[in-house]
Amino acid sequence: MTNYEAFAYDCLKIPNKNAEIVPFRFNRFQRKAWALEQECIAKGVPFWIIVLKARQDGGSTYFSNRCFWKAVTRPN
Repeated sequence: MTNYEAFAYDCLKIPNKNAEIVPFRFNRFQRKAWALEQECIAKGVPFWIIVLKARQDGGSTYFSNRCFWKAVTRPN
């Protein structure tokens, strides 16, 4: 529950391009965003991740599911 990537794979399901429901596996962009976030947190540096909207990069899925993960894994 403390690792977003593991939580996403184990608990979150998304439709793939064939409309099949599959576990949410990070793609290259999502893995890079997660690594950047973890690096900033480890250094104690505040951060903003600004993403220019590209189609099919998975940014919306990554960030909306990340907000859900934070909401369900923290008290109150």
